[in-house]
Amino acid sequence: MRRLVLVGTAAAMALCMQAAAAQAVHPDGATLFHQSGCMQCHRLAGAGGDRGPDLSDIGKRRSKKEIRSQVVGGGGGMPAFGGVLPEADIEALVRYLQHCRKKPSAPMGSAATEAR
Repeated sequence: MRRLVLVGTAAAMALCMQAAAAQAVHPDGATLFHQSGCMQCHRLAGAGGDRGPDLSDIGKRRSKKEIRSQVVGGGGGMPAFGGVLPEADIEALVRYLQHCRKKPSAPMGSAATEAR
């Protein structure tokens, strides 16, 4: 019985180590968003470029399928990343963007707050 427990524990540890290694190779979507240069063109939470659309609330405006299609195929001035990023990275980016659902508040002193 003790041997069975040790074998089971060793197998569980091996699975945990594999998961940790996979996470190290495929960073989370937020990290990929920054490392892949998405912020050069897109704003998110009040930071980033203005060449592409603000993605702060993209998860409200687009479905997972639509977000994925845009990342993979590009279009509307955006390059396609389907042949550039590994599948796991695309999936992580899509999951991350799905959770972007809120526009940031306008900073004090901006035209939006002065109009109030």
